[in-house]
Amino acid sequence: MQSRSFFKLTDEKRGWAFISPMIIFMMALYLYPLLHSSIISFKDKNGNWNGLLNYLQLFSDSMFWISLKNTVFFTIVSVIFHLIIGLGLALLLNLKLRPLVMNFFRGVLMVPWLLATIVAAGIWVLIYHPVGILNYFFISLHLISVPISWLGNPKIALLSVILVNVWKFYPLYMIMVLAGLKAIPIELYEAAKVDGAKPYQSFLHITLPHLRSVIIFMTLLDTIWTFRHFDLVYVMTGGGPMYKTELLTNYIYDVSFRNLQFNYGSTITIFMLIVSLIFSVFYLRLYHEGE
Repeated sequence: MQSRSFFKLTDEKRGWAFISPMIIFMMALYLYPLLHSSIISFKDKNGNWNGLLNYLQLFSDSMFWISLKNTVFFTIVSVIFHLIIGLGLALLLNLKLRPLVMNFFRGVLMVPWLLATIVAAGIWVLIYHPVGILNYFFISLHLISVPISWLGNPKIALLSVILVNVWKFYPLYMIMVLAGLKAIPIELYEAAKVDGAKPYQSFLHITLPHLRSVIIFMTLLDTIWTFRHFDLVYVMTGGGPMYKTELLTNYIYDVSFRNLQFNYGSTITIFMLIVSLIFSVFYLRLYHEGE
């Protein structure tokens, strides 16, 4: 009887019935920790309510501001170079060459994205090592005379990590922009060529306008993802040297699991959540405008 009543349901209701276990599971997996973190962010380390004191503490916490500054710099530079490199490589892969050649380069350029972040971080730690291949290469070319401590020098440590982040995640931009390029009607370029338009004019007046929505959406999503990045820095530097690579996520980890101040760690987490929600609102608005 129950099976017969199930088949009498509409397709929409049957669909909801099939996915309801996963919805319940995901709510338990994400909603409960979120609610719990929100509650304890208003408590002290002894579990007593202290109102907004944890949030007010953020304004006087020098490490919070250091990690926030590093996170903003890390995010802005990474997203800019993701876009530049991804767009440039997508334009090259969109050239009319032999399919076998193009498929080979597409596969090679996708390798960083296919690697697990921890594996990629481990590889680059070896590359950046004072006796690693990068220093050997520069010394062989007589560009430097002594090995450089890429991850140990406070002046270049964050830039070194950013370089790895750019290398690891540019393929996502590349693939999305390449898909956008394939959707542009070839007739537009042919008409522009007949009218005497130069390549850079076709790029400015045909390519970029058609890629506008893709670029905006990917930039907003990449900003959200990069802003909450954790594992790359954790493996490569652990936030050092001298907290020059300490990001907000790494600071949350240190506060919560090393100092056992879960209440204050939850406060910083809620702050990051609010920032991510702001970017998400912009993303949804642009998404609906694009539709």
